Amino acid sequence: MGAFGLLALFYHRGLSHARIAGAPLSYGAWFLTALYAASDEWHQGFTPGREPTVMDWCIDMVGATLALALQILWQRRFARVKPMAQ
Repeated sequence: MGAFGLLALFYHRGLSHARIAGAPLSYGAWFLTALYAASDEWHQGFTPGREPTVMDWCIDMVGATLALALQILWQRRFARVKPMAQ
């Protein structure tokens, strides 16, 4: 869960450098993380002793969703704080 939360934040930061902002930024980061999580689960099907499950994908996406939600809350909180004019 934590690894996919970090991956979502890295995607978020990377997409922000591509001048994507607002909701498309978060949705894009979430979507890219979802694709990677799905490919990771598919890959596990080829690993002896492991099997892909939808539940594992869901757990990965909960981590991504929580990380992105915290990122949005963090940005909103500090966007309200304006520096004092000097």
